[in-house]
Amino acid sequence: MKNIIRELIKDVLIIVPVGHTHLKRHQVYKVTTISEILIIKFYGVKNRYQNELTALRLLSEIDLPLPKIVDYGVHKDKEYIIMTCLEGETMSNLIMERSEQEKIYRVAGQYLRKINDAKHDLDYGRVGAEKFETFKAYFSYEVSRILNNLEQFNHPYPEVIEEGIKTIKNVDVDSNEKKLCHMDFSDRNILLKEGRISGIIDFEHTIISDPNWDLAYAENRLQGKNREAFYEGYGYVPEDI
Repeated sequence: MKNIIRELIKDVLIIVPVGHTHLKRHQVYKVTTISEILIIKFYGVKNRYQNELTALRLLSEIDLPLPKIVDYGVHKDKEYIIMTCLEGETMSNLIMERSEQEKIYRVAGQYLRKINDAKHDLDYGRVGAEKFETFKAYFSYEVSRILNNLEQFNHPYPEVIEEGIKTIKNVDVDSNEKKLCHMDFSDRNILLKEGRISGIIDFEHTIISDPNWDLAYAENRLQGKNREAFYEGYGYVPEDI
């Protein structure tokens, strides 16, 4: 992999794996060159890089701390994006005072709202996959996909999965909203430096959908005063995620 990186980036001095490379879904490297520090991300899921590429392009003119695209393409069957490297540590790795956490979550809520409100003319779904004209059609597709995955797992608590499948099958929702959704907006994808958010990363899961889908992912990691601060920043508390 290091040889491929040297083919794609000039004047490389140091290559260090970062992120969740051990999961073998994507491979991410921090590359120090003579003149700058870059991130190169190789995607283990076909067409997934289109999601990240499109999201970063749509958000490039918005006031958000995001990486800038340097280059992208397909090299020896490996899809990749080269981006600028943002400074900071992931929020999940830091210990903070409660008041400091609330301040960060308030700003995080503001940033997710900006992401959701980005202007676009795309249909529902993933950028690099099948598109849907209506939310209902996309939701039905995702439900089928989720049910198929659940039924294949040998889960240690099958009664939980069984109850989940029943619940999902009974869900019938519709929406006229069509927002850009990060879909993994959590403390592991928020960078902090000197008590401030210095970066938002990992847009490969981005979809076009109802914003409640995005908020549901964030909601899983929110509680107490942090939850209140987040929704204060976002602008409203959804009634029924």
